[in-house]
Amino acid sequence: MNMTLMSWPARIACIDDSTNFLQSIASRITSMGPNYTCDLFDEGRTAIEVLLETIPENNGGRTSEVFRDFDAARGNFDVKLDDLHRISQSIERFMTPAIVLVDYSMPDIDGLAVCAALREKAAQLILFTGQADESVGLAAFNDGLIDYFLPKGPDAGKMLPKVLERSMRKYFQGQCKFAADLIRMNPGSVLNDSALEVLIDRVKGEGGFTEHYYVSNPEGFLLVRADGSAGRLIIETDESMRAHEEAAVDNGAPHSLIESLRRRLCVPYFWKSGGLYTVASLDWKAYTLPATMYTGGETFYWALTDNLGNLDPTLIASYVSLPEQDRIRSYF
Repeated sequence: MNMTLMSWPARIACIDDSTNFLQSIASRITSMGPNYTCDLFDEGRTAIEVLLETIPENNGGRTSEVFRDFDAARGNFDVKLDDLHRISQSIERFMTPAIVLVDYSMPDIDGLAVCAALREKAAQLILFTGQADESVGLAAFNDGLIDYFLPKGPDAGKMLPKVLERSMRKYFQGQCKFAADLIRMNPGSVLNDSALEVLIDRVKGEGGFTEHYYVSNPEGFLLVRADGSAGRLIIETDESMRAHEEAAVDNGAPHSLIESLRRRLCVPYFWKSGGLYTVASLDWKAYTLPATMYTGGETFYWALTDNLGNLDPTLIASYVSLPEQDRIRSYF
């Protein structure tokens, strides 16, 4: 499982000629948790027209937020990973569909034709099929035309949340794959252990967070709730903790700080001091957080704080600021 550098409950487009079915699906989606938004279409051709305009091309993801001076032909780029969290400052992230749910059997155009028209777009395509059409869905999946197919039936409602969760994760993995691969070239990066995805999901769930964005210096994630309140998850590897300990010793830090680092009791957080091992280290408890150990493929030490440091929480465009009429949009 690959790590995702960013994630939020993105918009889901639903296409079906039955308005009753659309209303039922929208109700199920929005009941899954905060932030979920929908576009509802009762005609395939209308959906194609709108979605071709609103969903970007599948050309490597949100490179504009991550790369500067990007020249694909020459292979030149300047990676600005700390720009990634700026996506949280744009309400547009809630307006772009990440998943398209489309019924196979519709009177104006069938679902396969809709998927074919949208295949080059950056969205996960899920085909609803009748029980008699499962072979059509399987063939479309094997041919790479769709990402998943879901038979309509009594179990569809139970399966939908898991299918959407998996599809959403796959969508964001695709959106930031190139940047994540570059980060993984650094052997000391926390992103080298995909088991951290479990930790991130757990911290988000326990803290009521619905979004996360990779940040560095220190490495970790900006976590955001539906109301725009945020936290900073700081993650250190055993290797980076050893480096902190050595730096503290070399710079004559207090013995109590060195011992705390050695015993992995605290996580350093350079939020204001300009360097923990300067004069500020005399008040070192103001620049550390209690460490919690987590074991994935390797051992990590993490801390969560509402002190965002150099990240400005007032710039976050929250879900609750999204106009009510834009949360569920009906094109019928």
